[in-house]
Amino acid sequence: HLKTSFVKSGIDYEEGQEKVIVDITIYSYNKGNAFARWLLPGAGTSRLLVQAAIKKDAVLIGAIESQQSISWGGGFSIGGWQHVINWSAKDIGSKICSVLYANTEDSCS
Repeated sequence: HLKTSFVKSGIDYEEGQEKVIVDITIYSYNKGNAFARWLLPGAGTSRLLVQAAIKKDAVLIGAIESQQSISWGGGFSIGGWQHVINWSAKDIGSKICSVLYANTEDSCS
């Protein structure tokens, strides 16, 4: 999911570019339960908290985090654990793009 987000953001590695290393740490994850969310909002929450350390040529250039959750809902929240993983990957990809291009004229695609 994260690689797809990088490609969409225009920051996928290509031959000859400086390598950007992203170390992902998962601090908390709860798969949750859609039936519990349907019965009582807040119960059965699907939750993911991750942090990404961004290094360019082995030098730390930034760290970001993403916290995603689904805490209520009926049928749409089935597979909530997949939603929070996808949302987090998109969020991390977008934030990494912002860090990499913060002080340049380039921008994310």
